[in-house]
Amino acid sequence: MILVSDLDDSPFDLTRLAEEAIAYRRARIDLRLVTLNPSREDRELFSRLMGPKAFVGHRELLANSELEERRTLVGSFPAALALSAAALLLLLALNERLNARLRWRRAEAA
Repeated sequence: MILVSDLDDSPFDLTRLAEEAIAYRRARIDLRLVTLNPSREDRELFSRLMGPKAFVGHRELLANSELEERRTLVGSFPAALALSAAALLLLLALNERLNARLRWRRAEAA
């Protein structure tokens, strides 16, 4: 999980924050922190709670952005699906054209 934050937290939330950090560790949820100019105190607090390896460094962000630039999405047009849909529409139109509307008539008395 990635948290993008300035890490500014209310002093009243520290207990809950510590409980959540423990719950993440127990659940083996890897929390990574992308910080937005945090204060020294806030960074130290999160470093104690999550560990220093939780922070995503500038070099790691740059490496990931370069990797993303080299990736491309390659795919082919779903020709079989398009042909099947066109055939189905053609059959439906043919059905409507050839089959007359049902007409009800009154039963004749015997």
